[in-house]
Amino acid sequence: MTNYYVFRIHTGEKFEFIREELKAGRLRQGWGAKGMAIDDSVENFIQAWNDKWGKEDSSEDRKKRKYNNLAKMKEISVGDYIIIPKISIQDGYEAPWRYFTVAKCKKEYEFKLPEKYDDFGHVIEVEVLFSCSYKYNKDSLLVSGRFRAYQYSINNVWNDSFKKSIDNLIEENKENKISCDYVSKTLMYTIASSVSEKYEEMIESVKISLGQLSPQTFENIISELFEKNNFVKIGGNDYDGNGGDIDITLGFDDKLLLGNIFKVSETIVSPNINIQAKKKPGEDHYDYKAVEQLINRRKSKGREMMLDINIVIDLADDFQDATKKLAEDNNIILINGNQFASLVIQFGLGGEIDL
Repeated sequence: MTNYYVFRIHTGEKFEFIREELKAGRLRQGWGAKGMAIDDSVENFIQAWNDKWGKEDSSEDRKKRKYNNLAKMKEISVGDYIIIPKISIQDGYEAPWRYFTVAKCKKEYEFKLPEKYDDFGHVIEVEVLFSCSYKYNKDSLLVSGRFRAYQYSINNVWNDSFKKSIDNLIEENKENKISCDYVSKTLMYTIASSVSEKYEEMIESVKISLGQLSPQTFENIISELFEKNNFVKIGGNDYDGNGGDIDITLGFDDKLLLGNIFKVSETIVSPNINIQAKKKPGEDHYDYKAVEQLINRRKSKGREMMLDINIVIDLADDFQDATKKLAEDNNIILINGNQFASLVIQFGLGGEIDL
């Protein structure tokens, strides 16, 4: 079975080196100095990290999490598809962050340092298929629109619509239809380039602030975000005693069009928005429990929750692959820490901070 991965690369000062390596068929990943091979033990990985960058560079927990994520490279098999955001292999492109590249694994993981740097030793040999503008067509828009769901360096893709869109683009490329025409460097692109890093820093700052709140205050923040955007809190802490739980329940404000349509309907009850909130920054090994709680509550309520929208919001960097699969199978929306921080910035902080 063919698997799909989103593979985030270094986009800093060594971007051109990574790009040239990719053009030569070598997809490289950082955090790969001498002695940091992921087919060795996590203890040796951490020791090599400390030797290279110093023991105080990052916490032991972050080093372990990085090792575990990089270890996913060993799962990538010959024939698997790898989608690489923010890069074009075409020469002359002024805005590479508005493209993604699709490659196919030719040779599985090995650790081999480049001649130029004591880093980027994690490498997979690939066949580069094509680069595509985020705005090329509906498939490229769907793919690029989901990149925020994949925040780790190496990410499994479970979403069927994402995979289908990649398949469509691959098929179109076989007929040489995909054209990544030159994109001129407009003023808007210049602005985007200068603020993109600052925006990522802002997301991280919001995540840190949210992580310092009590669980109850975190739930209140979520409620306030929705209320600020014309939803109404109608309930919370709905525990059934059998493993089903909802932290926050919201409804549509009947002053708005959609809320009023449901209000006048005699046959269709307005759906609720049910949220499970988990304040677990970093890595949450038990994130599946929040999904299970919503599933169990839906089972106990039956038809009453049939049309409801169910969401898990977790401050963790990302959800475990099994949790993503469980949520997808049960139509539950997952929002990780980066995504929620982005929503807070876009829909919550307007008018609250001076820019």
